[in-house]
Amino acid sequence: MFIGKSLTKIRVLNDLSRNQLAERLGVTEQAIWQYENGYMSPKLEVVNKLKTIFNVKSSYFYNSDLVSKADLTNINVENIAYRSEAINSLNKTQSELMHIRFIDVFLKKVEEKIAYPKNYLVGLRNGIISFIKENSEMDRDIQIKNIAKIACIRIGFRRRFE
Repeated sequence: MFIGKSLTKIRVLNDLSRNQLAERLGVTEQAIWQYENGYMSPKLEVVNKLKTIFNVKSSYFYNSDLVSKADLTNINVENIAYRSEAINSLNKTQSELMHIRFIDVFLKKVEEKIAYPKNYLVGLRNGIISFIKENSEMDRDIQIKNIAKIACIRIGFRRRFE
């Protein structure tokens, strides 16, 4: 089944109005609106033109994309701003927002696959803070030497401190 939201997304990503896309396809603007809102599915001939215009496979219009499946509550239109007043801000904002959504979803998918190394510095810092709190009455020079020992032991250095 044709997914109209996919057409809307790719049209907005390519900064095309419904009218501009309709002209390229040789259909009416109303037909584009009907495709996007699920009232009508385009003929195979129109889908073939769409895939050529947007350089995607036909399956793009028949499968849910990553953006549809993702939670995008962290992206607000209000955070997108432009310096020039000459830009058609509504169309530009929609296009930029769609780009940001796709990039956000892509980065989240990549981050799921990355195994970050354990952050030893945070553990080291917390251990040193605990040591200082527990030994607040200790002489400052002795504190520093003990902190250096703790740091070396935690990061794997074996060194003698006199």
